[in-house]
This record gives sequence, C-alpha cells and structure tokens, in this order.
Amino acid sequence: MVRGHDTYRARSATCVWPPLDRWKKVAQCKNQALTAKKLDLNNPRITVVTHEEIFPDKSHLPTFSSPAIESHVHRIEGLSERFLYLNDDFLITQPVWPEDFVSSSGEYTIYMDWPIGGGPPGGPFYGSLQSTDRMLEQRYGAAKRRYMAHVPMLMERRLLRELHQLFPDEFATTSAGRVRQPTDIQFQMAYSYFITSERRAVPAEQLFEELDIDRSGYWSVDEIRTTLPWARPLPLPPDVVDSFISTLRDCSGKNSSVFSRELVLGCAPATHQLRQLVGTRPRFR
Repeated sequence: MVRGHDTYRARSATCVWPPLDRWKKVAQCKNQALTAKKLDLNNPRITVVTHEEIFPDKSHLPTFSSPAIESHVHRIEGLSERFLYLNDDFLITQPVWPEDFVSSSGEYTIYMDWPIGGGPPGGPFYGSLQSTDRMLEQRYGAAKRRYMAHVPMLMERRLLRELHQLFPDEFATTSAGRVRQPTDIQFQMAYSYFITSERRAVPAEQLFEELDIDRSGYWSVDEIRTTLPWARPLPLPPDVVDSFISTLRDCSGKNSSVFSRELVLGCAPATHQLRQLVGTRPRFR
C-alpha cells in the first residue's frame, strides 16, 4: 500500500545510510507507484518492481498478502546479494551504518522483540507466528523463540534461496495466499532463526589448524591437553583427552609425544573421535 510518504522514505534511507545506492520499491503495478507524486521514478537509483516480475507462479496473483510478497523479494532482478529490507511504514531519521546489522568480523546482528507465546492471541498474524514456530521446531527442536523487532533487516539472497529449499511446501502455501493466512511463513522470523540455528560439522583439517597453536604442523601432547578441552563450549574432562592421545599413539605405533598433521588426519579412529568430541558449530556467525 502506498501511504503518501514514499518520497520521504526513499530520501531518508539514502541520506542517513550512505552505502545504500539503489532503492527498489515493490508494488502491485506501475500505476500504484505513480500515486507517490513526488517520487522521481526517472531517478536511476529508484526502480519500481511489480508483483508480476517476482512471482514465478502467476496463478498466485493478484495478491494482497504481505507475507506472500515478502517470500519473493530475493527474486528482484538487479538486487544486491546483500540488501536492506524495509517495510512500507518505515522512515529512517537517524544515521544508520552497516555495523548496525553486521559486525566487521561478519557476525549478524538480529533485533528481537516479544516472545511468541506472549503476544495477543488470535488472527492470521499471530497464527502465522505460531505456524512458523512449529515449522522451525521440526528442524531445530523446541525453543523459546521471539518475534523479530519491527526494524530494517540486512539479508542475503543466497541464504533466502536456501531457506526456500528447506521449506518449499510452506513457502508455496504462503505465496498462494491472496490475503494473510494463519499458515503463512513469517519471513523475517524464519530467516533470522535459520541463520542463527543452522549448524555444521567442523572438518578435521580445520580443527588441526585451530589447535596447532605454534603453527608447526605438529601436535604435541602439551598442545592437545591445553587446547582440545576448549574446542567446544563445555570443556572436555582430562580422561577423555588422554583417551584421544592414546588413539593417536596407537596409530603411530609408538609412545610418541608429537604427532604430525599427516598422521593425525590419516588416523581414521582419531578423526572420528575428534568429530564426536567437538560436535558441531554454528554455520553462520
């Protein structure tokens, strides 16, 4: 819906966030965007994108469902790989910087609001929060999840494509809705918990490099006893570490106190034990 302040919204965003060099507005049709009288559509930095351009299944149109529209924003042609997502009721009045959304080391900042169980019950919006929570629970387990704060959000197109691949049926149902439905995916909530909940196994090669603190290409018994206990959130007890050292000695065939990178990575029982001990880590920061 165009509410008469598109021109101020676009100008506020480009003025207070210098890295924002292009503004793409999604509207049902080109004529809808023209009702924003003072929005200069001839400006090369502003592009109006219609629903027709981003919905793969045209039978889902017309739609008046914001969750349906949100589920396809990553399909906008020419959209940056990393983009700032804003709803149509935002005005940015204070300086904003990339560090407000992602740290210099690449760690995401997620702004959360009230608990899912603490909001007002009833209606399609609250129902969609519960539906999204159940969907996330099936993949990541039960947790006390929260709704996302109503703020701009930095997103990545490749991660949105992957999110669609994880939940294709749920996104198809959301896309088909003409208006909001209790079965809708809450776009920002699903994305936020995807990037904070996905985990990955750590390759043995990476673990060796991390624990080889003197960068010698060898693990000493002292290095292993010093670093391995802290390679996961809960420290490993000494007897478990000693058992790992014994496994390496079995592979070396002697009572060694130093183990080469080749020996460690070529010792299948040790690399298996290492994966079991360290477990998984967050896939995204």
